[in-house]
Amino acid sequence: MQYAQYNPALSPAPVIGWYDTAEFDYPNLPPQTDLLVLTPAQWEARTSGQWVVSAGALVPYAAPVVVPTLAAVQAAQIAAVNTACQAALAAIVAAYPDLEVATWPQQYAEAQAVTASASAPTPILSAIAAASGATVASLAAGVLAKASAYLAASGAAIGKRQALTAAINAATTNAAVLAVVW
Repeated sequence: MQYAQYNPALSPAPVIGWYDTAEFDYPNLPPQTDLLVLTPAQWEARTSGQWVVSAGALVPYAAPVVVPTLAAVQAAQIAAVNTACQAALAAIVAAYPDLEVATWPQQYAEAQAVTASASAPTPILSAIAAASGATVASLAAGVLAKASAYLAASGAAIGKRQALTAAINAATTNAAVLAVVW
């Protein structure tokens, strides 16, 4: 006879040994309660994968499906939305060197100041004007126009991120969370 050994206290129970008593003599064969009699087809199939005994039958092992918690799916989806928002914001400034972008707050402050008073000090705009051949007034107008466009575009991206994050947090199932995308 051919047997699969398992622990009957477990269900499903992994097969922990294979025995062919027609082929070999086993002086310490496990107790019959720990053995499942196999058909010739089951014996031949024993090497084709992992097997378990479930409800008295030999069946292929199927790994348990781990369903992530709602909180874990929400955290992952919020991270994905944040990454997409970051990419959208980065695309707005992608055409400019990082160190130039770092001067934007100063350029904006100077552009506002010179628009309010032509005699306002404008050290960075004056330096840019001197190097580029533009006037401080034309630079200030351009800075204010670009700042307005940047604020509108970045505000839209940030608002979208906030709305999507709120929708993710309000979702009550994993499927509903995964449906919220950038």
